[in-house]
Amino acid sequence: ALLETPAAALIGQTLSAVLQRASAEDHSTFLQPDNIGHSTQIKLNTQDGSLRTVHARTATVHNAQRCNGETVLLLHDNTEEQRIDRMKSEFLSTATHNLKTPITAITGYSELLMSQNKLGAEEQQEFLTYIHDKAWQLNKLIDNLLDISRVESGREVRLEKSAVEAQALLEEIQSFCGSQQCRCEFRYQFEQTDSLLYIDLDKIVLVMENLISNAVKFSPGGGLISLSGHATGNSYEIKISDEGIGMSDEECCQVFDRFYRADVSDSAPQGFGLGLTLVKQLVEAHGGEIQVHSIPRQGTTVSFQLPIRNGGFDVL
Repeated sequence: ALLETPAAALIGQTLSAVLQRASAEDHSTFLQPDNIGHSTQIKLNTQDGSLRTVHARTATVHNAQRCNGETVLLLHDNTEEQRIDRMKSEFLSTATHNLKTPITAITGYSELLMSQNKLGAEEQQEFLTYIHDKAWQLNKLIDNLLDISRVESGREVRLEKSAVEAQALLEEIQSFCGSQQCRCEFRYQFEQTDSLLYIDLDKIVLVMENLISNAVKFSPGGGLISLSGHATGNSYEIKISDEGIGMSDEECCQVFDRFYRADVSDSAPQGFGLGLTLVKQLVEAHGGEIQVHSIPRQGTTVSFQLPIRNGGFDVL
């Protein structure tokens, strides 16, 4: 099954021929008698055109304490481990950039303030505001990492829930969208805004900020970003839709994975690949679910549900 080859088709063939059929690489040296007991990484072709990575190791077969000339080939599929390792490497590279950029700005402007005695009050205020904004940007990045770490270590995300009207969440969203410097147009269509949501407002605002930021980043040409909300039974459903570059079905399936970034090219929007992981965990911690639907070059829609407080009871 791992080689995607019927067992009957392997009978009578050498191990070298079997691997040659399943992989485009030459593994004849690996299977030579002098190398028995060694291991290597092998990339196998699959029917869907993707590559599967396996860890291969050979061992001799012994009978009555003697080698009978036969060889066992052990294959362990470690495709997922390799994928996560690649994503971790990309994360470290991106993290270095995302953390160093605001630190460099803070250092540069603070040194300028200390060295220049003749700066006007307006310039001083401008530099201090920039330092303040960058410091809070760093704080938000670190908070995201701490929340991810808390969940990964088996601890629950701490929530401070209270009854909050949907209108209050809408106002927070509108304020954040108004601060975005982009070519996108924001449209709001929230219904039943007097619905009482039983949520940690700060955490859900963080969810919305991550989703809206993604919609902006992946809409390089601008376009419409629609935000809507309405009550459905015991839940309040929120949707964020954009007209950006979109994603394939495969990318949608991986978009909530740790460190995953759909586009890792130099021109891609910068990010840790952790924002949507945190979003999913926060939504699920509230008892909701999150879904993604996307079409390449047409846009993406993300929807999730939040609990409504009815009659004094918390509906989850």
